[in-house]
Amino acid sequence: MNDSEFQQKSFDQQADSYEKLYGDQSEFETEIVEKRKQLILGSPSVKTALDIGCGTGTFLGFISKKAKKVFAVDASEKMVQKAKERTKKEKLPNVEIMQAYAEKLPFKTGQFETIYCINTFYHIKEKEKTIAEIARALKKGGTAYIEFYNILNPFVFLRLLANPFEKNMPHVYPDTAGGIKKMLEKNQLQVQRIAVLSHVETSQAVKRWLPGFLFHFLLWYRNFSDRFTIFRLPKMRCIFVAKKTE
Repeated sequence: MNDSEFQQKSFDQQADSYEKLYGDQSEFETEIVEKRKQLILGSPSVKTALDIGCGTGTFLGFISKKAKKVFAVDASEKMVQKAKERTKKEKLPNVEIMQAYAEKLPFKTGQFETIYCINTFYHIKEKEKTIAEIARALKKGGTAYIEFYNILNPFVFLRLLANPFEKNMPHVYPDTAGGIKKMLEKNQLQVQRIAVLSHVETSQAVKRWLPGFLFHFLLWYRNFSDRFTIFRLPKMRCIFVAKKTE
């Protein structure tokens, strides 16, 4: 089983509980979900947009407000089904969802004005292929929003350590901001800014295996460092906002 197949199987198995564990119903993801939502709602209004790794459709309702036509893809068939059910319930007729891989998008060159890759990119091993595909599918002057894990933040190791303890947990592949910036620039994607989502990892993925007292310490430290920024560690979960120049 290759990595893409493993990730697909992992997300298939999490589809029924994903929203409660990691989506907009998760008590530990509330702050980050809200920051992602505000970033999407603050993006330009366009004719066409793409959501890569849409999952159960957490952000499609917000993206549908920013684009006349929205396409969404996910590697997991079960996630796609959940997303379709959600968009039907939320009455989003301008959203079309299909199963596809980020490394091989089934769209024309220059088809989209905006591409979102939220809470997805760090689950993809072939990052250079994915960025090349994003750049190909993005129109000149279009904007890409790509979320990543910063490997220079020590709390990222907590998330990496979760992999062996969770047989069905999707793997994560963090990188440095500098490394991803080079990949973006190589594909004519000029970084406009980096939006910081978090400095500390307090996701359900960590909570499920970390001893309770240590997890509560992380929650305390997150709140403490938010108040006293001098004690903050390097940014951890971030979103690159990049514009296609050619």
